[in-house]
Amino acid sequence: MEVNLGFVLFAILMAYLVVVRPILGLVRDRKASLSSGEQAAKAEALFRATFPELQPHFHPASVADYVVARVEEGLEPVKGVIEKPPGFAAAARARVSIAQKGERTILEDAAGKPIAEFTLEKKDGALGALRLGAGKFTVRQKPGRAATVKYWHPEREFEWEPPAAWKFKTALADEPVSSSDRGTTWSDSSSSSDRAATAAAAFAGAGGTFDGGGASAGWDAPGGGDPTPGAEAGVGGGGDDSGSTDSGASSGGAGDDSSSTSY
Repeated sequence: MEVNLGFVLFAILMAYLVVVRPILGLVRDRKASLSSGEQAAKAEALFRATFPELQPHFHPASVADYVVARVEEGLEPVKGVIEKPPGFAAAARARVSIAQKGERTILEDAAGKPIAEFTLEKKDGALGALRLGAGKFTVRQKPGRAATVKYWHPEREFEWEPPAAWKFKTALADEPVSSSDRGTTWSDSSSSSDRAATAAAAFAGAGGTFDGGGASAGWDAPGGGDPTPGAEAGVGGGGDDSGSTDSGASSGGAGDDSSSTSY
């Protein structure tokens, strides 16, 4: 009887290790994948809603593709024209000309109608910088790694690392709002404005942060620096222009006194 009982226990253990445990692992991985996908979708929706000046052409992935191809891979215009410029699917060509601070680039559709214009600049410690209106993208890339992007605007900014790591800073929320798997919280419970509530509702589950107080200082500061002293931290490298982070978005962000959380 004891031998039979031992055999039964052994069989149950083997069944658990060989059958049940792998199935549980697959279910757990599936749930994690769905959760990650939902967070990425919410972050993308927040990007579209909060940065209307970048829609529909200037997703950070598109900007990174263009700058990497233009700068690192040595993509050269033929008589001032780049056919089917990388990253910009809606553009049939890019017309490039020399400007005071870099390359003036006009994107055109198949009919030759201009659809966007920006200036591509050189930048120490980065692949390049792309000026678009009042804003600026900075693209960095470590050897063997995907390019990361930081965008600065007088009113809002973000950092992005592929495939879907985002960190936002905007004046939309009155107080810093952070979102995690424990829900959405304010650093100051006294804040109950409609704008903050709206921001929290839009941001819940996105896996990132709103930092209050708007964007950091201007990026055309004396000496060619970016937003604040020691700025350009977080995704895309710290203030020493060291490059992109090793995994996820790093802590930091703009160099002001507001708190921020990486995700």
